[in-house]
This record gives sequence, C-alpha cells and structure tokens, in this order.
Amino acid sequence: MKKAALFFTLLFFLFFAKTASAADKSNDELYQELLQNYRRYQGLVEPFNIQRSRHLTYQSVATQADFLDAAKNLASAEVEAIISYTSFIRTYLAQATQILNYKENYLYVMLDDELVYLSSAKSNVGSLSSLSDTQSFLDELSSHYKKISQIGYQVKSLVEIGSAEKTLENIKIETGKIENLLGEIKEEDAKIYAAKEKFSSLKKELQTVEELINKAGNKLKNTSKDSNFEGISKGIRESVDQSITAFGSIVSGYQNIVSSLK
Repeated sequence: MKKAALFFTLLFFLFFAKTASAADKSNDELYQELLQNYRRYQGLVEPFNIQRSRHLTYQSVATQADFLDAAKNLASAEVEAIISYTSFIRTYLAQATQILNYKENYLYVMLDDELVYLSSAKSNVGSLSSLSDTQSFLDELSSHYKKISQIGYQVKSLVEIGSAEKTLENIKIETGKIENLLGEIKEEDAKIYAAKEKFSSLKKELQTVEELINKAGNKLKNTSKDSNFEGISKGIRESVDQSITAFGSIVSGYQNIVSSLK
C-alpha cells in the first residue's frame, strides 16, 4: 500500500501567520495547531514505512494487522492535519475579506464543503478494516487535499493582489496631492523644472505598475476550476514582488520631490 501524499509548503503558511484574529481561533493559534498536527503526521510516516516493509517481507496475519494499524494511525493524523490546513485558510480568508472588501463567497462554500467531508472522514478512519479499504480512503483523501491546496493558492493570490491594489490606491492619493502642490508653484527655476520632470517620470512608472497589477488580477479572474492555481500563484507573486519594488522606488522619489520644495 502506498500512502497518500501530504505536503505543506511552510513558507506559504509563514506568509499568512501574522494576521489578526478571526472566528473562534486566531490565525496564530490555527497556524500553531497546523504545525503540531503536521509534525504528528510526519512522526507517523516512519512507523508506517517500517510496518509496510515488515509485511512485504513476511506476509503474515500478524504483520498485516500491524500494518493496518499503522496505516490507520497515519490516515487519522493526515485528516487532522488537513482539517487544520483548511480551517487556517478559511480563517485567513475571513480576516482578509474584512480588510480588502472581498465580496465573492464561492471560496467559503468550497472550503465549507471540504470541512464537511473531512469531518466525515475523521469519523470513518476507525471503521477501516482492510488494507484495500484504507488505500481507497487515502486515495480519496489525497484527491480532496489537492482541491483544498488549489483553493489555498487562490486565497493567497487574492490577498496578494488585493494588498497591492490597496497600496496602489494610497499612492495614487499621494500622487494627486503632489500634483496639486506642483501646480500651485508659480516660480520657475531649475529646481522646479527638475521636480516636475521627476514627478512626470514617476507617474509613468506608477501607470506601468498599475498595468502590472491589473494583468495579475486578470490572470486570476480568467481561470476555471481545473486551472493550476499553484502555477498561477507563482506568476502572480512575481508580479506583486515587482510592484512592491516599484512602489518603494516611487515613494522614495515622491519624498525627494517634497523635500526639495521645502
């Protein structure tokens, strides 16, 4: 029997870990619970492999019974870890929704459906009575984990794009203020000309960043349920990272303009 593949990208969760509390447990609490359950799962992989090797070698009733127990223990730990993972994503989505005014609810529905399945799966582990039944259970669990993981990447991208859009909105407000300030200045000297030229250049850079963010948002919008959200998420993260770098350059440029006019 092969075990179902369960892998968590911890850097992905570290990105989420410093968020405000929501629902019954804070994200920090759910993150710690996730780590604890995942470590428990990891700790049961080696005993599972040992019992599998013994059974493949001896093919006895005793080794089959030991292997079945190890498989059920691993399956139970895997379900608990995936429940923590799913709850963590849902809580983060709820918290991000409040900040970013995200209005769609289909991801909530999908996550709630998976939590219903996982609750049932948790109850069913104890009734597994054969290696073939356990393998079927693990295969089905792996399929659900893949769905949940894809939802996780969607949530991650939604938050990254939403955060970039909020930053863009704030910088555009400051852009308007500086534009008004420069428009009110009647003096004409080299410093004023330089400030206005620099500002014009930064505005063009900001427009380029806005197009980059819009393109990233469209990548996420133009998807289907069968899309590879992990791959899409990587591309979106690259665009957001470029935007963050550009935002820093633009803000620094604005600060230089303002200080030069004092």
